[in-house]
Amino acid sequence: MALAQGFKSHQLKLEPSYDSAMQISFVLSVSCGIAVAILLTMHIYLTLTGQTTIEFYKNRARNARANHCGERFVNIYDKGWRRNWQQIFGNGSPLLSLLPSRRKPPPPAIPFYSFDVPPQSAEREMLLSQSGRHIV
Repeated sequence: MALAQGFKSHQLKLEPSYDSAMQISFVLSVSCGIAVAILLTMHIYLTLTGQTTIEFYKNRARNARANHCGERFVNIYDKGWRRNWQQIFGNGSPLLSLLPSRRKPPPPAIPFYSFDVPPQSAEREMLLSQSGRHIV
């Protein structure tokens, strides 16, 4: 019983204070900063090697397979770090390429065609909806 009473008298009183809030904020900020730095590093590496995230994991497996067979794996989309950077951010200065741009985006690789409903189909659909039948 004396041990329990002595233990109670020496317990720490945890009271919220400005200092503890600052320490928690600092730890959270540093943790988030490290996570974002790792993510940034990974994306810069992917940009400089001309890969997407999925290609990175596939190429890593292909590279291991090629090394096991005594061959060398070469990524066919890797054009060198400078051309890979230019392919994504343009030909300007690397620092200026990180700023927002006013240039228009390039046209899509596959043209987008809109398919309008022919008038006969629209009339048929209207007649069927009026009669209570549905198009399957």
